[in-house]
Amino acid sequence: MFMKVIKLVHTCIWMLMSVSVLYVFYSGITGRVNLWSWIGVFLVVIEGLALVLGKGDCPIHIYAQQKTGEKILNDTFLPQWIFFKGYKIVFSAFFLIGWLMMVINS
Repeated sequence: MFMKVIKLVHTCIWMLMSVSVLYVFYSGITGRVNLWSWIGVFLVVIEGLALVLGKGDCPIHIYAQQKTGEKILNDTFLPQWIFFKGYKIVFSAFFLIGWLMMVINS
């Protein structure tokens, strides 16, 4: 039961962060900057700080490993292929391009 709750929470957070990154990118490219754009920036920055504190791993992932005592590869309900090597770099690039364009277009 514990892992199902962790997977549900982590899946929801991952999806929210993905939507936020894509919305920031969309806002920057189209110049349609609004309150939701800045909320997206805020959420991604908070997630980035969490990843920095976790030395590249999400704190939820670290917590799940500590509670189970196992090395967990995928603590979401998403397929493993989504987490290809370098996906964080790709998401970061989309976010930074979108954010810079938001600042330029504001």
